[in-house]
Formats: sequence, structure tokens, C-alpha cells
Amino acid sequence: MTVPARAWGAAVHAEVTVSDGGEITAVAHIPAGHPAFPGHFPGLPVFPAVGLIDLVHDCARRARPDLVRVGRIERCRLRGVVAPGDDVSVKLTMTRTGDGVRCAAKLRTSRGPAADIRLMCHEPPGAGS
Repeated sequence: MTVPARAWGAAVHAEVTVSDGGEITAVAHIPAGHPAFPGHFPGLPVFPAVGLIDLVHDCARRARPDLVRVGRIERCRLRGVVAPGDDVSVKLTMTRTGDGVRCAAKLRTSRGPAADIRLMCHEPPGAGS
């Protein structure tokens, strides 16, 4: 089954919080009826890594709306299964570099670590000067 690019985030709603100290946290519910589950994998549905990557990017854009796109995926280490109906907690740090903004996230479910994801996101021209 092919899921349109923005359907990943459209079907997952994340509550994002930015503390006064700049810590970014989010909780996202992965609905059991998400269109990625049929076929990934039959008999043992698992939320795909691309959906987790999109979740991290969505959280970063909510905290910093000027982060227009992902330039590259620096790391995506899956550490556990994200299943239908799971709540995924996200802890995100963002650091400006010469290449853009590095978004590093740790994702967890109630069963423990789910993924470590690091993205390099780009700001509009002139935003980092």
C-alpha cells in the first residue's frame, strides 16, 4: 500500500510542548487505523520508520515553523516496535550548525525505547545569520 507523503503526519496528531528552557517534548497517538498498518507487516503491524521520521520533523516544525524541510537523515536507529494504538513520547533537541538545524530525537512507547532519530533541517535563506 502506498501512503501519500503528507498522509503520514495527517493521520498522527502530536501535542508539542516547548518549555521556557527550550526543551521540546511531544506525545503522539498512533491510531490503530493508520493507513500504514495494512501490509506493514501482515499479522504483525509495525509503524514504519518513515512515519517516525515524519513525526520528528513535524514536532520540529511545530516548535520552529521556519524549519522548512529535511536536508538529510543523519541517523534512524529503531530500538523497539511502534504498534497500532501506541502513544509515542518524543524528546527533541535542536542545535544550529553551519549546515542548518540538527534535530535529535529520542522516541519511546510504554514498552521502552522506540527510536533514535537525527535530522538536518533547513531554514529559509538568511534565517541563521
